[in-house]
Amino acid sequence: MRVKRKILCMLIAATAIFSVGCESKKDLSSSIKDALNQQSGTSSNYFWESDMTDDTIAIIVNKFTEEQYKSLGETTKVILQEESKDKFLIVSAEDNTNVEIWSGQYENDKFVEKELECEITAIKKNTVVEVQASRSEGTPTYKIKFSNSKGELEYYLTEDLKDGNTNIEYLTIDIQNNSNSEEKAESEVKEGSEATNKLTVGMFIPNGKYEIKYDASDLVSNNDYVSGNGSAYQVIGTNGKGPYVNVYEAKDNGLYRVFTGDLTEDEMASVETINYLDKRENTEEVFLLNEPIEVGTRWDNKEIVEVGENLKLGDLTLEGAYVKTWEKEVSNGIEYIKVYYYSEGLGCVQHKVLQGETVVEYSIATEVIKK
Repeated sequence: MRVKRKILCMLIAATAIFSVGCESKKDLSSSIKDALNQQSGTSSNYFWESDMTDDTIAIIVNKFTEEQYKSLGETTKVILQEESKDKFLIVSAEDNTNVEIWSGQYENDKFVEKELECEITAIKKNTVVEVQASRSEGTPTYKIKFSNSKGELEYYLTEDLKDGNTNIEYLTIDIQNNSNSEEKAESEVKEGSEATNKLTVGMFIPNGKYEIKYDASDLVSNNDYVSGNGSAYQVIGTNGKGPYVNVYEAKDNGLYRVFTGDLTEDEMASVETINYLDKRENTEEVFLLNEPIEVGTRWDNKEIVEVGENLKLGDLTLEGAYVKTWEKEVSNGIEYIKVYYYSEGLGCVQHKVLQGETVVEYSIATEVIKK
């Protein structure tokens, strides 16, 4: 079953709220084009204008202060990822600018456009569009296309892991030569394509013993003992109910949780000698990760949304491949979004659960100690 993320586009003004669901590109263009154009032209002192050159086609504002945000007055909001807390601004640098936001994936070292998520046509200079979405740490999953009288360009929504994305990016025709250009993106994908094509579920199974420490929400384990043999692994931790063990196994081209159970205090006293790797009884299997390991793979209510190398978790960088999954779950009539990151040789190293925009549960690895 494919999980469809609904995109909401809203124009927020001081005295009224105008909203429309962007179910198709025609909805946005015809319904709020005039409202968008009313937004621009109200100020001659936009904070991005001082460094804007004549050949700038568009501007991406990655970081902004509360004062700068308030100075905008009104913005148009495009929600690409309901589960994301990240936001950035798109600003048109010329009248009659057209903006298209495409989702897609890489196939044969090329970004293939899959769906036109939103289209905004003929907007005026300094129109601001606020986008809610996270940048990919690996291959991009979104592309933004700009066109106006100055020319056309394509911008790939990726994270610069080496130097970080600048606060404000001024996009010109020469942007085709920078880190977000198609040529650069394709080159990076091509360099890692052979490794990516060989990714298997088994690569994310630990083969050895580790202690993993986490920054975690209440009632979630912040210290796990992980041990595996390359085909199965166990995770021992303590949550709000007490000590527990989960066992995971790679089989049938998938990763499954095959056992979960409680542990006694006596067992926890010798935690490094516990071996539940062969335990399977009295547990309903949960299908967590599926092959092929590539963006767009879907099963049940889950989907792979990102694949990359060298996952960066705050100050911790985990070398090797990683994969990010997204799933939607309804419990007692309440909808939850669950996001998981799996790192090569370690299993799951980060997760969060969202109810609407509120994070209700999370854990993120802060230290990995090999035993």
